[in-house]
Amino acid sequence: MADLNPPPPPPQPLQPDIFSRGWWRLKWNAFTQCAPLAPTFIAVLVFGFAVVASWFYPPYIRDHGDPHKWMKPLLAELNTNFTFSITNIDAGQKSRVQEQARHITGRANHHFRVMRYYYTNYYVSLLLGSIYGGLAALSLVLLTKAGWKEGGRCLASFFLTTTLCTTFFFTFPTWCKMDENVTKNKALFVRYVGLLNDARTFAAIGDYARDPQSTNKVSVTDFILRMDSEMKRANDIAVAFDATKGPVYNLSDKLPK
Repeated sequence: MADLNPPPPPPQPLQPDIFSRGWWRLKWNAFTQCAPLAPTFIAVLVFGFAVVASWFYPPYIRDHGDPHKWMKPLLAELNTNFTFSITNIDAGQKSRVQEQARHITGRANHHFRVMRYYYTNYYVSLLLGSIYGGLAALSLVLLTKAGWKEGGRCLASFFLTTTLCTTFFFTFPTWCKMDENVTKNKALFVRYVGLLNDARTFAAIGDYARDPQSTNKVSVTDFILRMDSEMKRANDIAVAFDATKGPVYNLSDKLPK
């Protein structure tokens, strides 16, 4: 009598568990085979995010982020509308003091904006360098475990591009001397704000804070000359670069002879 039961189905190959290492390797190899341009796409994506973030994020935090909130109260100190209460000053001297105050405010504004520009760019460079450094370290761990061949071209592309971005974001602030430029412009800004406060105080009481404070009051002529002298000593465009601070790659020992 013929067996009426259908034959059993052929055994199916076991599929790795979704949380297993084999499952992720299987999917990654399938993605690499289906998308031959995937390494290029990953490189463009990594570089594109770096460009967009470094271009748009610094202006955003300058105008809307926490650094903007920190620095906004300082702008009130740059007001040049002050009233002269002293009487022993003629029209020419009064005009000169007001002109000096405008020049001091202009210089203070310049150094404030340069300081804010370098400060925000320095902050973003360190932030992005840290993020890309972490991603590069993670991809290096995966490549070390799987190997360059088993890891695939996509993982190698991700590791190389994140490493390049990390090197750039940590090296670029050194090239531009961002830390030094921030420090110098901050010092000049504070110095000019102090001179502007001296001008306000002198216009109100005919004297200004000195160390040590003398009992002899300063004449208007001496105060004007003193302000000119201080402005001359503080006159500086504090922007510097140093291309020698970048990484040096010596390939002479690697080249074939």
